[in-house]
Amino acid sequence: MLRPRPTPAPEPQQLAFAGLESTPPLSGAASAPQQQRGLPKPPPTPPGSNRYAIRRSRRARHVSLRLNRSGALEVVIPWRQRMSATEVEAFVASMEGWIERNRRRLGAVEHTEFHNRATVPWRGRDLPLVLLAGHERNSATVTANACRLHVREPGEARRTFAEWAIEQCKHLYREAVLRRAGEMQVDIAGVRVGDAHTRWGSCSARGRLTFSWRLAMAPPEVFDAVVVHELAHRIELNHSPAFYAVVRKHCPDYDRLHRWLKDHGRELLLV
Repeated sequence: MLRPRPTPAPEPQQLAFAGLESTPPLSGAASAPQQQRGLPKPPPTPPGSNRYAIRRSRRARHVSLRLNRSGALEVVIPWRQRMSATEVEAFVASMEGWIERNRRRLGAVEHTEFHNRATVPWRGRDLPLVLLAGHERNSATVTANACRLHVREPGEARRTFAEWAIEQCKHLYREAVLRRAGEMQVDIAGVRVGDAHTRWGSCSARGRLTFSWRLAMAPPEVFDAVVVHELAHRIELNHSPAFYAVVRKHCPDYDRLHRWLKDHGRELLLV
């Protein structure tokens, strides 16, 4: 899954995390652009009701509601669309059932525990975790058979793994992007690795690519499919049929890999 929202047309240049939930668009949100307007201020929120942040997006085509892993709400409004505070409040209120249902889902899933005898995913394999505390410096050694974390305190294990993974990803993405960009005959402006919780990767209009380090925990072919997806935006800066034709030309198994990410992507967010 690239985006778990049931929206008919995904936003361009985005691959959404499996853990991010988004609502269907507000009716009428795809109307012709109107004069830009400042962010509406939410009315006072009664105790027990749903609080939310508001963000305007140049990419958004519809008004949507997003729920992050902590259960916080964000209303995303297209950049030029007029919408009053009362309309925003009514939209959020209309989605109360959706909000509660997905918050229960979030609460039912626990994060990966970092302790001896646990496992951590890396490049599609679940590796036994060996936690060695009492070291002066935090470091990680990952082989084909185990992930060894040398840490000062056990509570630093998760951060140690993430820091190691980010450094590894800088090389993994650079190699994959350069190889695939050559095959697809596209140019890029740079590659960045981050820990965004709303997308697996993105491609700016200028050709700057950004990827999540968490994707390196997936099988290499899934990792490669997302690289192809983002590079295809250098040919088609949209999610049109022509765009997906480019993706499938360079990644014939794309649909199966897309389904893997839909089915298992949430697990990667919990590490």
